[in-house]
Parts: sequence; structure tokens; C-alpha cells
Amino acid sequence: MSYNNILLVLDICSKGSEALLDLAISIAKPYGSRISIVLEIYEPELFALCDSSTLEGYKNIFLSEASLFYKSLSTDIGYPATVIYTYSTVYYESVLKMQSDFDLVVCSNCYYDLGRKSELLTNGEGSMLDNDVLIYHIPNSLD
Repeated sequence: MSYNNILLVLDICSKGSEALLDLAISIAKPYGSRISIVLEIYEPELFALCDSSTLEGYKNIFLSEASLFYKSLSTDIGYPATVIYTYSTVYYESVLKMQSDFDLVVCSNCYYDLGRKSELLTNGEGSMLDNDVLIYHIPNSLD
């Protein structure tokens, strides 16, 4: 099955980001699909303690860190990708707002609280998918 537009959701602190990127590229490359990378720039524990002026300063620091992360990730990517930064405190909602433009979302399972669906997809220890990876096909995207 081919996908035209793939949304790759990454966390700048995740050790699995390169593996997720490789997975997205392996899906996209045979069909020349577009990859867009969303980088979360949010640290809830830190931001909860800040006033608005301090919060703005931290946002700039996180944006700088995310830019460096993306540059280091994209150095050897070998595939065109665009990047989208989000400051959302409810990251899942940010991704949902973008989903209409994409027919596949590739992300770490920590971003989606799918409960039983996640459990069914990963199927515990004998998983068809790596337990750190959730590939969530967005319903009604292939109309």
C-alpha cells in the first residue's frame, strides 16, 4: 500500500527518533511520498512552573534545540522532508488538527493514548510491530 503524505511525529529527546525516521523513509521512498516531521517543543513539568515572560524564553531555547536536533537528524537522511514545530501543551490535539493533510502517521506509541487499540496492534511481547513504534493509519484518509 502506498501513502502520499506521511506525518512523522518525533520528540527531540527520544532515542527512537532515528528508527522512526528510517521507518518513515522506508515507507515513503518507493513511492516518492512526502514526509513532514513534527517536533514537539514542550516540557510540561518545566513550563508549568513559569510565568509568561520566562515561558517565552524557554520556548526560544526549545526551538533552538529542536532546530539543532532536526539538522543533525537530516544530515544523513537522504530523503526530502519538511519540519513543523509545535508548542502545544496537548500534543495529541496538535497532531489531530494536522491529520487531514496526511494519510499515514508514524509515531512513538507514547504520543497516542489508544489504550486497547495500541495493545492490539503491539500484541505484547509477540508483537508484529516493535513495541516502541505505533503506526496509526488515519481513518477516511484514502477517500
